[in-house]
Amino acid sequence: MFDHTKPYRTQDGRRVWCAESPEPFGGKLQARYAGWVEYSGGLKGSCIWDSQGAAIFEDSDCDLVNAVEERVGWLNVYPNRSGDYVHASREQADTCATRGRIACVEIRYKVEESAK
Repeated sequence: MFDHTKPYRTQDGRRVWCAESPEPFGGKLQARYAGWVEYSGGLKGSCIWDSQGAAIFEDSDCDLVNAVEERVGWLNVYPNRSGDYVHASREQADTCATRGRIACVEIRYKVEESAK
């Protein structure tokens, strides 16, 4: 689900500048946000979105999604299995390690939420 309080972009990765606008156009449209989408060459086009971040009058490439957030975690590794939990810190992984651990590896992963 789209969260306007977190960084966001269009579905196809373009930058967006928008503001919450509870009743743009006098409430005649179900729009919640109004702003601009960056196109090639730095041009900007106006767009409006509903409360879920879906573009109104545009194709779904203009839908809003929260920007990809990169996270870092630690994973305990065992001879016949990997750990089943990604820990927020190396210290936490060490504390939760069970007998037979052969490694503790840092992993980087991306989290993205879709507006749809």
